[in-house]
Amino acid sequence: MKKIFFQSALLFVFMSNVLYAQQSCKQILEQKFGTNYSTTPITLNRLGTSPQFGEIPKHEAGSAYNHLKSVYNRKVKGSHKEIDVLLQLLGYSGFKDPSFNASRIIPQTLRAGTTGQMGRYGKGAHRYTWSVLGQDFPAYKILSNSGDCFMYIMKKCGNAFYVPDPCLYNPENCDPCKWNPAACDSCKISPEKCIPKKKIVCETQNVNISASGKIESGDVFNVKETTTIIANFNGKTINLGSYPVSIRTMYDYVVNASATDSKTYKIARYEDEKIAPVTMNLPINLGFKIAQQKVQIGNNGNIILNIDEKNFKSLSSVFKNSTSGTSSSSAVDFDSFVKRTETKNIETLTGTTAFKKAEKATIQQIGFLGGSKIQDGKVKNSEQMVRILGVYRKAGKLEKGEVADKYLCLGSFSVPVKQGIQYDLSSKVGAATTLMICDENNNQVIEKNVEVPVKVDYKITKEEVMIGDSGNVTINLTEAQYKKLSKSYGRCCDGKACE
Repeated sequence: MKKIFFQSALLFVFMSNVLYAQQSCKQILEQKFGTNYSTTPITLNRLGTSPQFGEIPKHEAGSAYNHLKSVYNRKVKGSHKEIDVLLQLLGYSGFKDPSFNASRIIPQTLRAGTTGQMGRYGKGAHRYTWSVLGQDFPAYKILSNSGDCFMYIMKKCGNAFYVPDPCLYNPENCDPCKWNPAACDSCKISPEKCIPKKKIVCETQNVNISASGKIESGDVFNVKETTTIIANFNGKTINLGSYPVSIRTMYDYVVNASATDSKTYKIARYEDEKIAPVTMNLPINLGFKIAQQKVQIGNNGNIILNIDEKNFKSLSSVFKNSTSGTSSSSAVDFDSFVKRTETKNIETLTGTTAFKKAEKATIQQIGFLGGSKIQDGKVKNSEQMVRILGVYRKAGKLEKGEVADKYLCLGSFSVPVKQGIQYDLSSKVGAATTLMICDENNNQVIEKNVEVPVKVDYKITKEEVMIGDSGNVTINLTEAQYKKLSKSYGRCCDGKACE
């Protein structure tokens, strides 16, 4: 008896899954959110009072996917289960379904008047309320696994938003109704509410576009270069040795991007409707990074100390066994830093453009895209004051109050510096909105991408170099060298204590 019952239960589950699988994605969504649209929708003029999955940082598919992944993994407020449920409605096994990724997400701007079931979180549960948008809101279209239906996630609050077919709740949008009961059945309204199909006309309309973005930041780089220090008097030189010298470079930069454009389209509309002017304010996403930088200090990498005859004699007596002359570092090709290249960065947002006869006014998508990738660079020449310190580090027992490091200041010197910097700059604008568009032959365009020209201004506002530790470069001295040089040099440079 138990075996028969178990087999019957399995058969019931199997038949339920088969029936569920036979349903269209649209039917499954209607079962989840209901089909009773007789109530007056709540007008939403702002979002964020009852967030569901939290605000998404950027209006980009990758940003939306990564945000949902983070929320899903944290399992806060039942979000883990709710995200799985919503994606299962769209034909996925859940968030971890390999078929679900950023390519199934399309950034869009939903126009005021869009009506649907808006998600919210309250009293420990995820709920949905029949609502209408009171203004334009950025959102993300989440495509089903089969591509035949979709839902939205709102950028501001991360709330799910299901927008049903308008003919389900607004018979005037139900084009197949031509006083034909069979056609009306397909729209799920009674024959007495059917109205004749309205005529579609195409009217020229301006679409005004503006966009802006800004970055103001900086970078710091720390390297060590082996540098030879050479004392010079009237062409006579003494090699004081080669030492690792710290070089710290600091950059500040500002990037401003803007786009202003006005394009004319033929907008499809019903003959008894008016079209308001379309104005779009789009964000520009900017990226700036220093790809390469090189600093050359001194003459061919050597720090030259131009000194007087007295100091030359003092140093000669101490470094008399050092090799005289200069050593050159490998040359840096600074010309390569100033070559500028620019390429357009236009990516497909909505797919291949397609056309069809304007038999009915359908909701379509137009993508506004633009941007570029710029590689640029510059070279700067400057002078940096450097203090040369000779240091003797005493080993063994120290007297009371005595320090191990004993310094002599060999002087402050102006060192030439050459900086080369290469940087990469990217700008990207990408957003979509729903319009009913016609081509030049008055055919409706299903999808279309429009290039938005982006103007970018950028500059390096600060380029600074610090040689050594706080401007000090040290050379090593033996005890004998320290004692001998201390007769000519002290701890102070130009009347200031050496740090």
